[in-house]
Amino acid sequence: MDITITSTGFIMFLLFLVPQVLLLRVFPQDAAVKTIGVWFAMVFVVSGLWSYVTLGIAAALGVTGIYSGLSLLYIIVVFSVIEASLTLRILTEIAKAGDRGISYKELLSVYNPTSIIKRRIERFVAMGDLSYQNGKYQRTTNMTPFRIRKHLTGFLYILFPQP
Repeated sequence: MDITITSTGFIMFLLFLVPQVLLLRVFPQDAAVKTIGVWFAMVFVVSGLWSYVTLGIAAALGVTGIYSGLSLLYIIVVFSVIEASLTLRILTEIAKAGDRGISYKELLSVYNPTSIIKRRIERFVAMGDLSYQNGKYQRTTNMTPFRIRKHLTGFLYILFPQP
């Protein structure tokens, strides 16, 4: 039964991960970001119900626990770090250029300060971290993966202060 619970949790995580990866490759970033919470909840409910009906309450808790842990780990650690990293974005553009390389001027045309701010703000609005009202951006009160990461990091600094 343990193998069934573990493998089901991993399979449900793949049902969450694969569509997210495809969405990020095919659709604009803001559309993909908007779907993460909905897709997470949908797979969570399906995995919990399926596990409960076929294996019982303990299995459902195990499957949803494994799925939730892996999915939240992906959202908080992998997704937010990759999407927020300027260094990785620059390296990606250089790698895309291949053997022909890319000049500094070409790199600026692809990823300049204006586009950096524009993309970050679009992502924050899509995630619910910011709202746009009367021509101004304001923080919202919604809990998002970016804020969860900030709170977790702050908690770690409290537990392990730097000398």
